[in-house]
Amino acid sequence: CDSCPTFLSGESSSDDNNGVLAVVFFVILVFLVFIGLFFAMAALVAWMQKVAQRYLALKELKVLTGEYIVKDLSELEKQYSLYSNGQDLEQGNVEPSAPAHRATMWVPMMPQ
Repeated sequence: CDSCPTFLSGESSSDDNNGVLAVVFFVILVFLVFIGLFFAMAALVAWMQKVAQRYLALKELKVLTGEYIVKDLSELEKQYSLYSNGQDLEQGNVEPSAPAHRATMWVPMMPQ
């Protein structure tokens, strides 16, 4: 039969085989490009999430640090040195920092 393919007899034309191989190669190439684009997009989204999380963490840290007021303790040290190395504190000329009723209250932890 002249119209039948002759793949089994070995008399096939190389032009037909080259065309088929080119189409298969092109389909595989397009498939690999789409897979590469998919993974590139996934990596880009992951990177953007990481950057956004870091930005929000720094923004929250900035808000939290704005809530706390830092007191300069060097002023307290200067006031304490004015009391002549604590002599006025020992004599009772300065008010205690804790209320007196709480300072004298004692509750045993274990029965005796």
